[in-house]
Amino acid sequence: MRRFFLRFSAALLAAFVFVPSTVSPVFAAPQSVEQKASPLARYANYDRKATMTVKEFFTVLFEILAQYENVPKSSGYVSLRYTNVIAGTPFYAAMQKGVYLDLIENSKVAIPLRKKATEALFVKTLERLTGESYDFNPTANLTYGVLFDTVEELYAVPSSVREGVENSEKFPVLNDAYLRLKSEYFDASKVSDESLLQWALEGMAAATDDPHTVYFPPTESQAFQDELAGSFEGIGAYVDMTTPGVLKIVSPIAGSPAEKVGIRGGDVVTKIGDLVITESVSLEYAVSKIKGPAGSEVTLEINRNGSVLTFVVKREKIEIQYVEYKKLASGTPYVRITLFGDGTLKGFDKAAEWIAKNAADSNKLVIDLRNNPGGGLEEVAGILSYFVPKGEPVVKIRYRNSKSQIVSAGAKNSLSGRKIAILVNEGSASASEIMAGTIKDYLPKTVIVGTKTFGKGSVQNLIGYSDGSSIKYTIAKWFTGKTETGIDHAGISPDVEVVVKEDSSETGDTVLNRAEEELLRR
Repeated sequence: MRRFFLRFSAALLAAFVFVPSTVSPVFAAPQSVEQKASPLARYANYDRKATMTVKEFFTVLFEILAQYENVPKSSGYVSLRYTNVIAGTPFYAAMQKGVYLDLIENSKVAIPLRKKATEALFVKTLERLTGESYDFNPTANLTYGVLFDTVEELYAVPSSVREGVENSEKFPVLNDAYLRLKSEYFDASKVSDESLLQWALEGMAAATDDPHTVYFPPTESQAFQDELAGSFEGIGAYVDMTTPGVLKIVSPIAGSPAEKVGIRGGDVVTKIGDLVITESVSLEYAVSKIKGPAGSEVTLEINRNGSVLTFVVKREKIEIQYVEYKKLASGTPYVRITLFGDGTLKGFDKAAEWIAKNAADSNKLVIDLRNNPGGGLEEVAGILSYFVPKGEPVVKIRYRNSKSQIVSAGAKNSLSGRKIAILVNEGSASASEIMAGTIKDYLPKTVIVGTKTFGKGSVQNLIGYSDGSSIKYTIAKWFTGKTETGIDHAGISPDVEVVVKEDSSETGDTVLNRAEEELLRR
């Protein structure tokens, strides 16, 4: 059976998965990343010829795959239904990981713990992981050696990748160009080691043709992480450049200088100070020109539906309150989520508790995701536990060679029994789209009001280097939890479209007002 698996391989997934929508500037030479021990290392002394019971098989396999697939701690929220798996034991924890990875059904049955594990059982599990078909001996008992060898081959890094760029047939050309430029180029100040390596790294990231794959030098890396943490200096707007030369505002942050002067999601920045945005201007360079110390100003020329507008924005230190909640005049509880960053789930926990105490007499709820550019996967998954039945998937993720899901942990103050309106616009992206789409999946009477969302359904990973720099790269696509609806480049269309016009004479929040009207009708 092992030979059959040689043609299959899966990418090793690193550290953690998150989904930010912001990107940042310039480049620095990478440093070596500390290599983690193989998930198989702890089993080096096992008898490879020994067979195993079903309990031993599930425990060992699920723990190994959990490390390869970087299963987050939130897998511990999975409540198992098996009648003979004892909570608090290592086996219980391993089974939680298996259910999280969608490798086994979470059913109210007894697992044949002492029965011998077979190759057929192993293959059935692998087919769920990879979506591929495999040959096996239907009568053979599974040995540790077969399990370890198969998993090692499944997750093997191709030798061409493992050996590094120096073994590429193009390396002599790359190295010669580097040496000639460094030693012979007329202006030595333009070809330092740092500048040459920075542009090489930028080129590698650009080769993916993916605007969400970016290399950050130390300063920009820290700025990027500060934004996720909720504190940074700038104008407070998330931008993207999916088309070269088109610098688009994804969304301004609530209460930010950008929002205060009237900048909107969907605006296209055509000029930053004296810098004209053309195809030769990178997203990273443009962002570096927009950012700056608190108190300084930046002038932006913006194209909004054919009209040219000029905004002078005073930069500030941005402190983001991710979750805001209140009771509307009608008595309906209202929750606004501006970003799924560190602490958003805790903020929503407080909002749900407040709703239970202060709006128990209302059967309605408004969730405002307008201009929410996305954020952390686990943050939105935790919030969705308030709307999705316990144990059911809240988001499904497809990697290069595998798939996984996050399931609902359930919630004490469940909000699924309310009539829900979700407000979105073109600045609602990524995690906010997953939230809107998944709630609609499970609660189809939910009404989505506003305009079509941004359409970002890819998952990024962030790896940090010892010099403070980092690389963010796309590792997966994600889909809504129940119907597996894709969002990337598609977005979510509202049930009720409400377009706010620039020259409108209407007062108040027309989108919110329409949402309340829709809730009264339902």
